[in-house]
Amino acid sequence: MDAETALFWRKDSPAFCRRTLDEIWPARSFGPWPEGLSLRREDLYDERL
Repeated sequence: MDAETALFWRKDSPAFCRRTLDEIWPARSFGPWPEGLSLRREDLYDERL
């Protein structure tokens, strides 16, 4: 447990606040989809059947 840390806050503490998902994990764009990428079910499973 040397590398582990646990933090506890009381709910009435100023340090405790509810954060939105966008605050915790902000949305980022990594550019356009690669050419020819398809996420359609028919394309994903066509050759596996």
